[in-house]
Amino acid sequence: MPEITGLYSYISTIDWTEPWLIGLIAFHFGAVILTRLTKRDGLARFSLFFIYLILVYFAENVNKWAAANWKLFSKEQYFDSNGLFISITFSGPLLMHAMIIVVVWLYTTSGMLVSLGRAKVKAKAEKTEKTEKTEKSEKTE
Repeated sequence: MPEITGLYSYISTIDWTEPWLIGLIAFHFGAVILTRLTKRDGLARFSLFFIYLILVYFAENVNKWAAANWKLFSKEQYFDSNGLFISITFSGPLLMHAMIIVVVWLYTTSGMLVSLGRAKVKAKAEKTEKTEKTEKSEKTE
């Protein structure tokens, strides 16, 4: 591979027509779809989040194996000891999916907190109103 001068130049040197890279891209599209489909299912979304992080955790081991066995599935050796290639093509996108899940969780939690706060204010107002009605009825008797 030629010397790396920037991210774009590095990505442009990759042969994206290799079947395993097409499979990797399909995997990431599938991850996007799964992340979107689990919008309303908390357990499924947590499971996806956990799976994404486990996959990122094991990326170093995958990189070591791929560096030693790249001839089995690739035309070129992309897997360096620093893990730049696997970080850009595998770990980075998975971490983005995980980050999106965290942002959605924070957004959902903030909405729940706002709803809870409104419910507390409403309950307090109803209690105050009930107390005032009770006091007025006691005064009129």
